Amino acid sequence: RTEKHGSVMLLLERDDEQGSVTTKLLKTSYSAAAGTAYVTIHNARVGADHLIGKVGNGFMQTMANFNFERWGMICGGNFHSRMVLEECM
Repeated sequence: RTEKHGSVMLLLERDDEQGSVTTKLLKTSYSAAAGTAYVTIHNARVGADHLIGKVGNGFMQTMANFNFERWGMICGGNFHSRMVLEECM
């Protein structure tokens, strides 16, 4: 987040040597393949070349990604319900 422009989306690289960006795998009831992790950031310096999208649009980019994921789940559910209906007929 920048004070002047609002939230931003950045690409952060894991830094095992200095420990500025570390991740810890979180065990979930779903699957380890989901890659759910706890991310810790300590005094990480990120260059402007790691900016994703436009400055100030970080929140909008996050919401757009959520909408895309939900659209995929809706399409998958619709497909499976059609398969069940077809099997029942």
